[in-house]
Amino acid sequence: MNGIYLVDKETTWTSFDVVAKLRRRFNVKKIGHSGTLDPFATGLLLLLVGKKATKITPYLNLLPKTYVATLKLGETTSTLDSDSPIISTKDVPLLTTNDIEKVLQSFSGKQCQVPPLTSAIKVAGVPLYKYAHRGEEIEVPKREVFIHEITLLKYDATNQTIIFEANVGSGTYIRTLGQDIALKLGTVGYLTALRRTKIGHFAVEDAKCVEQITLDDVRPIIDGLKDFPLFQINNEEAARIKNGQKLQLETDLHDMIVVDEEGEAVAHLHYDEENKNYRIVRGLF
Repeated sequence: MNGIYLVDKETTWTSFDVVAKLRRRFNVKKIGHSGTLDPFATGLLLLLVGKKATKITPYLNLLPKTYVATLKLGETTSTLDSDSPIISTKDVPLLTTNDIEKVLQSFSGKQCQVPPLTSAIKVAGVPLYKYAHRGEEIEVPKREVFIHEITLLKYDATNQTIIFEANVGSGTYIRTLGQDIALKLGTVGYLTALRRTKIGHFAVEDAKCVEQITLDDVRPIIDGLKDFPLFQINNEEAARIKNGQKLQLETDLHDMIVVDEEGEAVAHLHYDEENKNYRIVRGLF
C-alpha cells in the first residue's frame, strides 16, 4: 500500500494522533505526514502511507501553505494561541480596515521570524518546547521565511478580532505572524483559531475527517509531485537510475522529478554542469 490521504484534522487531535489512528485502521507501519498542525489548529494534513510514499515527504514540506487565522487583539498568551491562559493585555488603538490592510501588506515577501518557544525547532540539539517546559531562558535565533500573499478577510471592531488569509512558504509560523501583526498595530494579540486550507495544489475541500477516511480515498504518489518539474523517461532509463547510473537526457530542465512510462516517480535528478549528465539527488522508487 502506497499513496497519499487528505485529512481534515479536527481540534484537539495532534498530527501524531491522526497518524496513529490510520496506522491501526490500515494495519500499516510506515506512515508519515507533511506539515505538523498544533492541536488547536484544524485543516489539511497530508498522510503518506507506505515506504515509497514517505520518500516524497521532503518535497511536500517545501510546498507553500495557505491558512485562515483569527487574531484576537488586546490580549496575549504564552503560546500565542488559545491553548494557554492570557498573560497580558494592552489597549487596542482605533483601527480602520485600511490601517489593518496596510500593516498586513507590510508582511509580504521575505520576513525574519523568531519561532515560538513552544515549537519543535532545536537549539543546541534540544527542541525549544523542552526549554519552555523547564522554565529555562534561551536565545532563539531568527529565521528567514517568505509570505507570498496576505489578505484581510474581516475586521470585527466590537470583538477586536481580525480574520486574515496567508499563503506562506515553508517554515512560517502563523502564531508568530499573528503576534507580529498585533505588535505593528500597536497592541498585542494571539490566535483564537487557525485553519490550513491548502498545501501546494491540495485543498481542504477535497479532504475528509479522519473518521471518514477509507482505503478508497488514496491518491497516487505522483499527485504529491505535481508542483515540481516532471520529465518522463523510458523504462530502460528508469532501470539504469535504479542501478545508480547517471544519465544524459534531452531536456533543458536542470532540476526535475523523472517518471517512468507508467507515470511512477523514479528519482529527483539534478544536472551536473561539470560532467554534463544528470545525477541522482534522491531515489523515489
